[in-house]
This record gives sequence, structure tokens and C-alpha cells, in this order.
Amino acid sequence: MIKSEGTMPSKSLQDEDGALTKTITKYGSSNLFYQIFNLGNALLKPKLLSPELLGLWSLLNLIPQYSTYLHLGSRTSMRYQLPKYLAEGKDEACRETMGAVYYGTLALSIIAASILTVFSLMSPLGREARWGIWTMTSVLMMSCFFLYQVCVLKAYQRFDILSNVNYIRAALLSVLNVVLILFFGIYGLYAAIFVTSLSILLYLKYRYRMPHPGPYGHRRFIGLIRQGFPIMIYNVGGILVASSDKLIISALLGLEQLGYYGIAAMTLNFLMQVPGASREVVESKLIEMMATDRKKAVEQYLLRPLMVTAYLIPFFIGSGVILLPEAVKLLFPNYLPGVEAAQIILLGGFPLSLSYVLRGGIVASNIQGGASLIMLTSALINFLASWLLVQFGWGLSGIALSSAFSFLFLFLSLQIILTRKIRLWDSWQGIITVFYPFAFMLLFLFVAKKFFLLVEWPSLVERSSAVLFFVSAMYLIYNAAARKTGFFRPLKLKR
Repeated sequence: MIKSEGTMPSKSLQDEDGALTKTITKYGSSNLFYQIFNLGNALLKPKLLSPELLGLWSLLNLIPQYSTYLHLGSRTSMRYQLPKYLAEGKDEACRETMGAVYYGTLALSIIAASILTVFSLMSPLGREARWGIWTMTSVLMMSCFFLYQVCVLKAYQRFDILSNVNYIRAALLSVLNVVLILFFGIYGLYAAIFVTSLSILLYLKYRYRMPHPGPYGHRRFIGLIRQGFPIMIYNVGGILVASSDKLIISALLGLEQLGYYGIAAMTLNFLMQVPGASREVVESKLIEMMATDRKKAVEQYLLRPLMVTAYLIPFFIGSGVILLPEAVKLLFPNYLPGVEAAQIILLGGFPLSLSYVLRGGIVASNIQGGASLIMLTSALINFLASWLLVQFGWGLSGIALSSAFSFLFLFLSLQIILTRKIRLWDSWQGIITVFYPFAFMLLFLFVAKKFFLLVEWPSLVERSSAVLFFVSAMYLIYNAAARKTGFFRPLKLKR
């Protein structure tokens, strides 16, 4: 029998596939490594800092979070345009795009840094806050260069360098945090992030010679902003929803209360890793299939992940609500006043986690503008409700409750606009069905409290028994829903 020449892949193609697999594996592993060390760093800070200083750090940390978007969407556009230009051999277009983003973003970063510096000098701030702003201003400028370089490295497929950056940054920041915070407190934390940011820039300068950007082109920069701004403003809206409670607490209750609330923020961040990871996997497939088979794309890559998350996330939320008081008592006894708020915000994490899953549908449907407006409205609701509940003396728990309500408003509103745009659900009753597992979760938590958690501070054994009951009950509900809906497979216990 004569075999066609195309039946077996060539050695060069096999080598190329092997190299690609190796690169993806290394880059994915480095991201996981970075996330694990971030978890360790997050647990370290409440152990070594007082609630007031942790509150100050939480507030200062918003500066680099928001300054990431000073590019106004231009860097987002560059991220997609550079690979296209490189594939087409348009070197000059690459240089012009890089020049517009590099110099345009640099100018905006200098303006923001100048405003922060003037504010720190003109305002009656304490020494810790003033040095913190100066540190974050420096980090802001270094991040401008770093994030630009990350975008270029991704376009040139240099994920090997980005993997090394993840490893170096995680390890260096962790070591410096432990050593410097122990000896210098909050100033050690400032020094750790400054030294780490500078070290990464020096490593990139030594390790890779960046392509020289072209001259600044104002028209091109504005064009890049117009193209990337809708996606950027949607991401900013997400940060505003997630961080509005910190701004409210710092304004109404002070830094010490914000420090107590740090436990709530930390638990919510951990929880959001679950839907965040699933979103990264299915989002690109959803966007790709939407162009050819919208109905199948919505069912397979939007509804299915949504329902899986709705029935899976209660396992983490309920267990966290039960175990959190004992965990905080053992690890961070100074932060016990923040336990109730943390439990409330964990419950509010249910609609927020489902909102994460819907992002792919928002982007694929090109309705970022409407979604951004919803996010801003959600943040405004949080501000107003928090102010009202604080006036009634609800304190941190009131702000956590307001945040949970704003998450609920966000998820319901996103479901509605997606149902109108791409028929996410065939009927409006579908919008309610995702809340069935939430209702069961509340029921089982109530039963666990009634029968297992009978005293004010139950022992670890009692809490473990309550978790075992809760997980077993949710396991039965998960498998029953799997068999009835067909959206996902039942869970099987391995012997």
C-alpha cells in the first residue's frame, strides 16, 4: 500500500509542536507559581502588620491597580495589532504602533505621578502615608515601562522570558517581604515592592533587547485608544466594583476598620480564582465560535460554565463561611472584628463569581459599553447603600452587605442585557434558575448552624463536622442537577 506524503507530520513540525507545548507548560507553571506565592504574601501581611497599617496598604495598593489603565486602551489595541503586523511583515507599522503607545502612555503616567506627588506634599498626611504614596508613584512609573515590555514580549512570542519574570518576581518579593517587614514594618513593605519592580526592569534590560519604538504619532495613539477603550473601561468598571468597598471604608470608618476588612477582601480574592481560571479557558473558544454558530457557542461556552460555576462555587463559599471564624482566631487573632463582614462578602461572592463567567459573552457580543454602565451603576449603589447603613450603625457588616447587594444587581443586569442580545436564556425564568444552588446553600448553612454550631465559638471538630455535612448535602444537589439539566457531569467519589 502506498502512503501519501502528508500522512505523517514532519520532524520539524513535531519539534515545533514540542517547543510550543514546552513553552505553554512553562508559562502556565510560572503563572501558577506566582499565584501561590501571592497567596503566601497575602497571608503574611496580616500576621506582621497592625490592622491600621494593613488598611493603609490596602488603600495604597489601589494606586498601581488603577494606574495599570492609564494607557486608556492603547496598549490593549497594540496587544492585538503587533502580531498581525509581524505576520504581514509590516515592520514600520510595528514601530509606529509601539512609538505611539510607549510615548503616549509615558506622558500620561508622568502626569498621574506628578498629581500624586503634589497631593502628597500638599495634604496633611502622616509619614507612613506620604512615604507610601511616594513609593507607589515610583512603582507607577516602573509599571509603565514593565507593562509595555510585557505587551511587546507577548507579541514576539517570548514567553520564556515572561516565565522567568514570574518566577523571579514571586520569589524575590516573598523573600523581601518576610525579611524587610520583620525589621522595618510598613517601610519594609514599601522597600520590597520598590526593589522587586526595579529588579525586574533591570533583568529585562539585561535579558532582552527591546525593539526600538518609532516616533510618537498622535493620530495613531488616538486611533489605538478608540479601538481599545471599550474593553479597557469594562475592565476598569470591574476593578471599581471590586474595590469600591475599600474606598467607602477608608472614607467613612478609617484605616483601622479597613485593615479589619482586609480579611474579607482576602477571602473574596481567593474565591474569585475559581471562576477566573475557568473564564480564561473558555473565553477565547466562545469568541471564536460566536462567529460561526452562535447558539452552540452560547450553550457550550457560556451557559454550561455558568451552571457549573453556580453549582460548584457553593462548596467553597459554604465551607469558608463555616471555617473562617476559627481560621482567623488561630492565624490572625487581631482581626476577629472583620470575621462577620468576611462571611457576608463570601456569600455575596456567589453572584460576583457568576458575573466573572459572563465576561466572555459581553466581549463576544460587543456590548462592553452597556456592561460598563451597569458596573458603574453597581458601584454607585454600593456607595449609597454603604453610606446609609453606616449612618444606621451597621459598620463593616453594613458595607459588606451593600457590596453583596451591588454584586447581585451587577449579575442580574448582565444576565438581562445578554438575554436581550444573544438569548442567553430562552425565557426570563432562566435568569432565576442559577440561584437554585444558592438557595440550597443557605438552607444547608442554616441546618449546619442549628445542629452542629450550637455555641458562640464552636471547636474545630464541630466546625469540621458541619463542613462535612454541608459538602455532602451540596454533593447530592450537584449530582441531581447534573442528571436533570445535562449541563455537566455528576461528581464521582473515587474509592
